[in-house]
Amino acid sequence: MELIKMKKFTEKMIIKRERKSAPADDDDELHVEQRIIQINLTKKAKKINKTIELVDKPGLIDAEIRQNPELDKNFITLKKMDRVCQNSLVYSINEINSDQKVFVEKDVNHWTGGWPKDVDTGDPDQVARFVKKIEKDENYTTTVLNLAASAEEKVKQNNALEIFSEYFPLEGEEMENEDHAVCTAAVFRDFSGGRAVSDISWSPDGGEKMAVSYCDPDYHAPKDNPGGECYIFNIEDPTKYHTMLEGDFPTTSIAYGKTNDCIAGGWHNGQVCWWDLRVPGGLQNVVPVDTSHVEPVYKVVWPNSKTGTELMTCSTDGTVKWWDTRKFNMAKESLIIDDREKDIKKHGKLIRARGASIIGYESTIPAKYMIGTEQGLIFNCNKKGKTPKEAIISTYKAHHGTVMALERNSFYTKCFLSVGDWTAKIWCEDIDESPLMTLNCGTDKVTDGCWSSTRPSVLFTALDNGHLQIWDIIYKQKIPTITKKITDNTLLRLAIQEDGELLAVGDDEGLVHIQQLSSNLGK
Repeated sequence: MELIKMKKFTEKMIIKRERKSAPADDDDELHVEQRIIQINLTKKAKKINKTIELVDKPGLIDAEIRQNPELDKNFITLKKMDRVCQNSLVYSINEINSDQKVFVEKDVNHWTGGWPKDVDTGDPDQVARFVKKIEKDENYTTTVLNLAASAEEKVKQNNALEIFSEYFPLEGEEMENEDHAVCTAAVFRDFSGGRAVSDISWSPDGGEKMAVSYCDPDYHAPKDNPGGECYIFNIEDPTKYHTMLEGDFPTTSIAYGKTNDCIAGGWHNGQVCWWDLRVPGGLQNVVPVDTSHVEPVYKVVWPNSKTGTELMTCSTDGTVKWWDTRKFNMAKESLIIDDREKDIKKHGKLIRARGASIIGYESTIPAKYMIGTEQGLIFNCNKKGKTPKEAIISTYKAHHGTVMALERNSFYTKCFLSVGDWTAKIWCEDIDESPLMTLNCGTDKVTDGCWSSTRPSVLFTALDNGHLQIWDIIYKQKIPTITKKITDNTLLRLAIQEDGELLAVGDDEGLVHIQQLSSNLGK
């Protein structure tokens, strides 16, 4: 019989309790109680101080889900953009040997010129006789010509124009010395209840009316459909809407046509529609689902055309499509934004396409348009190109995230504005390496931006913290000229009136704030 050795472990715990004696005693007494708690643990002697042995066992698979290649056809691979960033400033050093110029200041005391001693400069007759004598000299003409070139150089160096002097006080208008200012003139609300403003478009008749579309950014399924109503407001009456435009899905983009009667819109499900305000009911036609975009339409544009019935739309599905309102059942043309396609005859692959987030179009350049993408790239495209290789003229690596706004300057059409991440950048079409100017808008995200329609140096940016920034790059380049708190909500959309005096600012609660600009900003 195996002898079992027992080992006892004893733990003692002392509990102290304080008790007060009876009230009759004057001095308090401290009574201490000790309790011993004894725990006996038994274990075999051969298991005491035994070395731990580790055994390698195969893993157990509870469940296994194998790959199904057939499911890949239901998804499109999301393209990622990799960028290298530097946190600290980049410095460069150059060394060069240059010629040293020594500058010396000398004074000359010139009284009357180099007259001979026998000629009295105070006598006009003697001076006149001496001048005639010199002019008859054969070397006089040659000497004057040689001195003229040297004298002309010195005169040009000493010419200076006092720029602060007023040379022509009676000609032209006086410059205005008015301070930059902006104030809220009116606020328009969403009558269907607090939907985020997705787009704003001013009427082409001088901006007496404006069309506003609404779509919540976190809208995903038809079961959450809050309604696709859009509204046309009269600027003079913010208490009610002028016309309601009905839709089946939330409208992500809206645009007035060349006249006040036609309005086009893009829906969240990828369909495109247009309304005719002269006809009761308004909604005229909707693109069928099978020929529309696969993802939301983020920009609708009426390009210049002979008939005035052509539409251009872009979507994050990677395509740009052209439509004709007279034949609205299918796209007139389509371009896949595949910048990696090298064959000039191929139309590109949709799986490699860049998702388009915005279109930049200037009516004075009908043959060109620009596309901003979700990857931060901007493509300058030619309308005549039918394939990606033919259409894409140049590429600009603009931002680290989605391009939120893209617009050409109407006065200098080669310059354009792009907005994304935390910056707004001004580019030149001929320079794709870097922007001409980068406007630091702060640490808050920039959601939209646009140029002034009357001032070539004035532009506007909207921030997600509710601030509106107004830049006049002639006066200031590093900080905004005006920063105004519009609301506590996130600002989403900006739209400038054609006359340049009113700016519409839309937020995520369905409010459109009309800002009145001062004369030095809007005229």
